[in-house]
Amino acid sequence: MATVSAKVFEHHKKDDGTWNVKICVYHQNDRKYLETSHFVSRKQLDAKFKIKDKFLNKIIEGTLDDYRETISQLGNKLDFFSCEALTIYLKDKDKDIDFIEFAQKHIEQLIRENREPYSKSFRAVKNSLIDYFKRTSLSITEINSNMLYEYEKFLRRERKQVRVNQLEREVETTEAGLSDSGLHNHMRDLRTLFNAACKLYNNEDLGLFRIKHYPFKKYKVGSPPMTKKRNNTVEEV
Repeated sequence: MATVSAKVFEHHKKDDGTWNVKICVYHQNDRKYLETSHFVSRKQLDAKFKIKDKFLNKIIEGTLDDYRETISQLGNKLDFFSCEALTIYLKDKDKDIDFIEFAQKHIEQLIRENREPYSKSFRAVKNSLIDYFKRTSLSITEINSNMLYEYEKFLRRERKQVRVNQLEREVETTEAGLSDSGLHNHMRDLRTLFNAACKLYNNEDLGLFRIKHYPFKKYKVGSPPMTKKRNNTVEEV
């Protein structure tokens, strides 16, 4: 059975004279620690370095109860978690996923794997999402079917975009709207990127889903459009 508790360690004193309150996760005869946003002074601790501040204790106990409820909901699935995996799960279970941040990390991973040419299509997707939303941070929940239909209209229109060139200078260019073929490839690459996020953050075997929606069930990328035949007809010959 996994347990959680609040800890303050005397030897972890900060330069400003405070201590960070940590959550100790104990599971399978192992301990891992989560830092919290709470810091305490010496007057908030008793002689054994237990927190005696009633207001802070109430807040921390609420966090512990939330973790305990999550652990209980795992049921038999808990047996498949190491202490480290459980700690990460508790820390990230309610954390929003920044799709732009994920895309950048995915691109960097492809480059490390010597797959830079393959990464370029994902860089184009990432940049166009930044253009569409006009910001560099994007919750994955904002990638939904309604957004995809509007995004498609955006991609078909002529638009201005700003990029940083090799001299680290911003350059503004005017881009023509995507053709049917270009649009298909772009949305296919976005779907591939979304699938990669699902693979990273979801565990279907254990039924654990941080990404609970899939916009491409409703929005269909479909098959690529037929290319125009370039062979001459008999009449043309």
